[in-house]
Amino acid sequence: MQLAFVKTLQTIREEADFPMVIVEGGGYRCPKHNKKVGGKKGSRHIKGLAVDVKFHSSREMYRLLELAFKYNLRGIGINRTTIHMDGRDSDGVGWHYY
Repeated sequence: MQLAFVKTLQTIREEADFPMVIVEGGGYRCPKHNKKVGGKKGSRHIKGLAVDVKFHSSREMYRLLELAFKYNLRGIGINRTTIHMDGRDSDGVGWHYY
């Protein structure tokens, strides 16, 4: 994982004031594992710039989004129980998983 990204995550965790549980396979991935789980080629998981965090309520989801935006994490993906947050240099992008 990229140290600056990890420090940002720690700051988010401290401000959120609830545990940030990274789901299995939701942190760094080697290219082989990323392909196996259906990750995109060039995924920020491979670069150590992405995490998938479990949330337990809509309040937790909202707080994670609020802090991700505050700390300039520009890639946001949401499904029913997790939020993907990544650092990217491009304009922000958001998506949802089915």
